[in-house]
Amino acid sequence: MYHPQSKYLEIPIRNTDNVLEIARSNLPSPSELFDIFKTERAPLKYYVLFSLEFARQKNTDAAIKVLVDGLSADYLRNVEPHLPLHNLLACLYIRKAYQSGITPQERNAFWSEATRHLGLAERINPKEDTTWITKDEAYRHFKQVLIENNRSIPAILGVARILFIRENYGQALNYYRSVLKLQPDFTPNPRIGMGLCFYKLGMDDTAQQAFERCVEMNADDATAHVLLAILCFNKCKRSDLSEEEIKQIYRTGFMHLKNAYTADKKSPVVGLYMAKHFVVTQDTEKAMAFATKASNSHGLKNVQAEGFYTMGRIHHQQERYVEALACYGKAVSFNPENLLAQFGLGQTLLFKQDVAGAISAFERILSKQPKCVEAIAILGSIYSRSAASKSKALEFFDKATNIIHERNTLSVQDPLMFTEMAQLLEQTDTAKTSKAYMFALGICGQKIERGEPVEYMPELLNNVAAITHMDGRLEAAEGSYNKALEMCAGKDGDVDMATEATITTIRYNLARLYEDRNEIKRAEEIYKDIANKYHGYADAHLRLGVIEQSRGNFEQAAELYKDVFGMIDNKNVDAWTLMGMLQQKQNQIRNSRKTLERIVKEINRHDVYALLALGNNHLGIAREEKDNMAMKQELYKKAFEFFDKVLKIDAYNAYAANGIAISLAVHGHHTEAREMFLQLREAASAIPTIWLNLALVSADMGQYRNAVLLYASVSKKFFNNEDENVILSMAKAQYCLAKQEKSPEKMLQALTMAQRAYRLNPSDKTALYDIALIQQSYAQLVSDRAADQRTVEDINHAMAGLGAAKGILKSLIAVPAKEHVYYEREIAAQREKHGDSLLTILQRKLKDQEIFEADRQKVVDETRKKREAEKAKKDEEKRIHLERQDEEERDILERRRALDQGAKETQRELDEMNRERAERKRMTVSDDDASDGDMDATGEREVKKQKKERKQKEPREPKEPKEPKEPRKGKLRKKSEREGRARSRSTDRDRDEDDGADDSTSKVSSKKYKSKENIDSDEDDLSD
Repeated sequence: MYHPQSKYLEIPIRNTDNVLEIARSNLPSPSELFDIFKTERAPLKYYVLFSLEFARQKNTDAAIKVLVDGLSADYLRNVEPHLPLHNLLACLYIRKAYQSGITPQERNAFWSEATRHLGLAERINPKEDTTWITKDEAYRHFKQVLIENNRSIPAILGVARILFIRENYGQALNYYRSVLKLQPDFTPNPRIGMGLCFYKLGMDDTAQQAFERCVEMNADDATAHVLLAILCFNKCKRSDLSEEEIKQIYRTGFMHLKNAYTADKKSPVVGLYMAKHFVVTQDTEKAMAFATKASNSHGLKNVQAEGFYTMGRIHHQQERYVEALACYGKAVSFNPENLLAQFGLGQTLLFKQDVAGAISAFERILSKQPKCVEAIAILGSIYSRSAASKSKALEFFDKATNIIHERNTLSVQDPLMFTEMAQLLEQTDTAKTSKAYMFALGICGQKIERGEPVEYMPELLNNVAAITHMDGRLEAAEGSYNKALEMCAGKDGDVDMATEATITTIRYNLARLYEDRNEIKRAEEIYKDIANKYHGYADAHLRLGVIEQSRGNFEQAAELYKDVFGMIDNKNVDAWTLMGMLQQKQNQIRNSRKTLERIVKEINRHDVYALLALGNNHLGIAREEKDNMAMKQELYKKAFEFFDKVLKIDAYNAYAANGIAISLAVHGHHTEAREMFLQLREAASAIPTIWLNLALVSADMGQYRNAVLLYASVSKKFFNNEDENVILSMAKAQYCLAKQEKSPEKMLQALTMAQRAYRLNPSDKTALYDIALIQQSYAQLVSDRAADQRTVEDINHAMAGLGAAKGILKSLIAVPAKEHVYYEREIAAQREKHGDSLLTILQRKLKDQEIFEADRQKVVDETRKKREAEKAKKDEEKRIHLERQDEEERDILERRRALDQGAKETQRELDEMNRERAERKRMTVSDDDASDGDMDATGEREVKKQKKERKQKEPREPKEPKEPKEPRKGKLRKKSEREGRARSRSTDRDRDEDDGADDSTSKVSSKKYKSKENIDSDEDDLSD
């Protein structure tokens, strides 16, 4: 450290712990000091220490000389410590440029040196703080110089350079243009700076023109040539160019690169791009030579990093992963921002099995480029190899897929990423698996369109077809299989072994599809062809064995299985497993157990399928054991151990958990077992065994109705109602439900189910036994019913069923003793005798039932006759009543019609009287017009007299309201009488008025005739 208050400066003596003390007041000359440094091989920091002391003592020239000597020290090959020397030299030259007595030429020279050292410092580490501080200081001094002399070209170039470093390309361009105006032929050519500014501003064509102008002015300008070459190489990356255009542009770029190399063979940048060119042309020797030269360019860290990266790339292509790893590591150490070097480092670390280091490298890339799909895909691939980090792998794969969707392009050109993603999703999400495979196919399709070879296209199609096949879309799967076969057949030349293996695999999968589609003959032909061509293809032999086993040809199936583990592969787990299951189907329980135990003991003690089969085998034997309860419990315990071992291997194995639940159920823990089955059904709803066991435990708990519904659901959902075992289990549950509810009707439903199961498998004697048992139980239920709840037909049906059951039981008893059956012959004989006694009882009850039904029918007939007589009597009374009612209605209608006719006649008479009265009035008025005056006076007096008499008349006492009377017949007739009286009174009144018309004309003129309403009111008064 530099401590100005100390009186001495120390220099360490090589290979000792001693130091050489030099007094600050008596410093040696720079030459003597350099000799001491060289002798003791002092680190560069001591050059800086003594330079700072000389500068403190105002001896700038000595300070500069010490630093220049430090830069020329040949025992220090690493350029990293040179950085502070360059920065300090730039500061010292800036200080000298401001010393008094300096000429303008000397000042420009000092500025040029300061700029040069800043550029060298920037090449070593462009982000070093001291470099930036020095630049800021230089920038202020450059601006001060331009204030004093705005034509100082070194100052202008210094400002332009600093602005360019600060990424202020527009202003930097203006300063370079100023230099061009002041001195067009200035060296270094300002057009280089202008071209770089144009390039950074996205003006590639203008930048190219600037560089071409540099070449016109100086054909040996290596910098201009290499920049033109870089522009051409970058232009070749455009996607809108044809292949021929790309080739022509690349040739032009390489010509510029050759010219640059001719002009300056020592240029590290030229050497670097020559190395990249030879990598493209696959001339690895020349590429390695030029890359090595670039990597040794001291002072240019970025160029060195690119050189080491190119060397690592060459080693990587030649599969020399150790050398590639070393080169990528050096490239990253020189420039941690070189993401391509980081990518190569991560890849080679994977080859070295350094997974943690590889993950760190790719994560560093993502920290700089969060949407680098390639790095994300590789991280997903790394995490997919560990079962514990599969969720993280899926997270990275999903992220890569989302980025591709955002860009709307398949930017990742490696379909293997999507293939790995699909393989990871195969067990969890079929839809996403298909989508990932389709992405991979899309990339392959793009490569084929570009004319690039794609060797694994048939394999991808086969995988897509397999996923579609498992999803149940057999037609689409068949199309993909055939397309993959066509692609394999369309390859030029002889088919190699790899292609032949792919064809065989696709054909085998196609045969499996035919087998699933029940086209057994087509599948069998393919299996036989594969087995004949490739005898070692074990799967073809095994499938042929399965087909023979499904046909009931157990011996032929066993021979085919033996061919596999006898002549092909003695440790083929599938062959041994199928043999064990065949033995179990033949009821060779002991042999089956030994076969499965052989798998666990000699081949693979962690084989999950064999362990599960052994557990189920022990469960089956335990269920059959009925005498030795200790043995039964031991077998259940052994089964539990097998299932428990499977769960330790695979904690999410639903089949093992299903076995544990079965063990709980058989030990009487039905509630816990049912709860476990319910949870398993939620977690693995595609496993039919879980549904069946849930139905079975429901039946054990007495929930027979629920059990029947579960059996019906699983039969339809998984077996298309064609599995005899499921239907027979449903019949047994229905049988128990019928006995529980004592319902012959439900027992008949159980019989129908059992008969259907027998039709599906006529060789199943268990179904026959169940049919006979159900027939007898139906007869028993009919016999136990009261006479009023059964019929003769029911008894006859039950007796017929007993006859059929007797025949069935006789046939079952006659089965040879050597043949294994799932019923006891003694019990079958007892059931036959029970059927005979039950038939006798039913025959007796049939007679009683006939008498009962005859008596009941007699009572019913008598009751029916009585009811019919009562009904006839009621119908007659109703008819008479209706006739009377109709007659009364006709009478009322006739009376109404007569009244209406009388009213019409009366109205006509009134109208006629009104017309006559009006005519008489008109004639009277016309005859007596001459005596109107006298008549009026007399008439008025007479009217007043009449009014006075009416006023003096006593008012009539109000009558008490009459009680309303019920309507009665003849009231309409009374109304007509009233109208007749009213008409007679009106006629008398008119006659009197006519008689007095000659005496008083005024009386005639004031006469008012009553309206119809008044007439009615008068009639009411008369009626009172």
